Amino acid sequence: MTEAFVLGGVRTPFARYGGSLSHIRADDLLGMTMKGACERVGVGLDQIEDIVAGSVDPAHEGMGDVARWAALAAGFPDTVAGATINRFCGSSLSATVNIAHAITAGDPDEKLTPKGGAVAIGHPFGATGARYVLTLATELRERNARYGAIGVCIGSGQGVAIVLENPSAA
Repeated sequence: MTEAFVLGGVRTPFARYGGSLSHIRADDLLGMTMKGACERVGVGLDQIEDIVAGSVDPAHEGMGDVARWAALAAGFPDTVAGATINRFCGSSLSATVNIAHAITAGDPDEKLTPKGGAVAIGHPFGATGARYVLTLATELRERNARYGAIGVCIGSGQGVAIVLENPSAA
């Protein structure tokens, strides 16, 4: 079985609604973070085959497939596919779980994939999962801990959860 790993990540700053970031489209901002994450871990944009992003109500933002628009805005090759998941507060965590499933299942079309969330500027709603995954992965590494779990509500009595393992832990 192929394993999935969190290589690293970046996030956008949070700002007030209508504040200093309001002039930047959500897909452009997500594209900047995806490109920044790839640069930080040393993965070329041409090595990415698919992008899965979480976004709360992308139709409301007038964007449709935010992952695809963000990839194009960031300069990923036009052959890179994109899929956007809307699960409210659990959007970015669901994106992380979905791509991890694809990688561990050995899907030959999934190798290196940045994932994250895009929401109304200044409102972290939906980016919670990406923040939790990156924070937990960092804590596991810094504490040399083996396992960590995250749970996020989706709404209407639903939720999404993930367990991360640090294979380097003693």
